[in-house]
Amino acid sequence: MKIVEDQCSQTGFVDAVMRRPLVGHARFIKGDLARMKDAMSTLVRDIELNPLSEKGDIGGGAYLHEIHGSKTGVLYLEVGQPVEVSYWHSDCFSVILPLTGRARLEQYPPGQETLGSPYFVLPGNDMNWQLSADCSLLVLRLSIEDGKDQSLRRAFQSGPNSGFGKAVRQLMQALPHRLHMAFPADRMRRELDLLSKRIVELSEMDSAEQMDGEVQPFCFETDSRVERAMEYLARIPPESYNLDQLSEVAHMSQRGLYYAFRRNLGCTPYWYLKACRLVRVRISLLLDPERRHPISWHAGHEGFRHMSRFAAQYRTLFGELPRETHGR
Repeated sequence: MKIVEDQCSQTGFVDAVMRRPLVGHARFIKGDLARMKDAMSTLVRDIELNPLSEKGDIGGGAYLHEIHGSKTGVLYLEVGQPVEVSYWHSDCFSVILPLTGRARLEQYPPGQETLGSPYFVLPGNDMNWQLSADCSLLVLRLSIEDGKDQSLRRAFQSGPNSGFGKAVRQLMQALPHRLHMAFPADRMRRELDLLSKRIVELSEMDSAEQMDGEVQPFCFETDSRVERAMEYLARIPPESYNLDQLSEVAHMSQRGLYYAFRRNLGCTPYWYLKACRLVRVRISLLLDPERRHPISWHAGHEGFRHMSRFAAQYRTLFGELPRETHGR
C-alpha cells in the first residue's frame, strides 16, 4: 500500500517537472528554502535566500536544473514563492532571462522589473534579486576567456536593447528547444560550446549598428505537429506506443512524422518516448534521497526490464550511471 501511495503522490509532481526546461538534467528538485540555498551555493558565493512573504514551505514548487559545457553552463531556476536572493557574482559573465513572472535586480546602474528582456551581469558584482512567486529564470554562465574578456565586457555594457542584446535574447529564447531532453549529454555539451563561441563572436563585432545590419541570430521553433506528438508521448505508458495512433495525433503520415522528428529533435519518435521514460526514472531517483527503493524498482516502474541495457541508455542521455544519480 505504501508503494502505491508513493507512486500516486509522485505522478502529478513528475508530470509538472517534465514541462520544465532542461528537466532531463535536473540536479535539484523539490524542498524547502534551506535545501534550495544549499544547492545554489555550489554555483555562486556567499548566497543568502530569504522569503518575501510569511509562507515558509515551498513544497513542490522549487526547481533548479543545470547542464554544463566546457566553458558554458545553463541553469533553470524556479523557487515557487516571493524571495530575495543575494550573492557575490565573481567569476563569469551571465545572461539572465526571466521566462515568467517578474525579476528585479538591485545593483549599479539601478535595477528594473522586466519580462522578456535579459539582464547582462558582469563579473565582480554584489547581486540582490527580488523574484515574484511565479518567476522562473533561465541563466547562461560564460567562463572568462583569456583575451576575450574586454570585448565581452563592452558588449555586456551595451545593454539588452543593443544589437548584441537583441541577438543574445533570441539565442536565449531558443535554448529550451535547443537543449531538448531527448538530446544525449555529449550533444548537449557540444550545443553549449557552440553557443559560447557564438556569443563571443557577437561581442567582437565593431558596433551595435554593424550588428543590427549583419547578424541573423539562429531562432529555433519546433513544428506544432511535432509538439503535439511530443506531448502525447510524454503522457502515455510505454506499452501504449502505437505509430498509427501517434500519426493521427500529429495529423501526419508515419514517414512525415519520422522525418519531422529527425529534423526538429534529431531523434526518432520511439527514442523520444524512451527519453521521456528515462527522464521519469531520473526524477524518481532524485525524489528518493533516502534510497527506500532499489534502482530496479524505479526502472521497472517505467517498463525497463533489462538493467544493463537500461544503465547504458541512461548514461548516454545523462552522462552518468543510475547509481551515481541515486548516490546523490
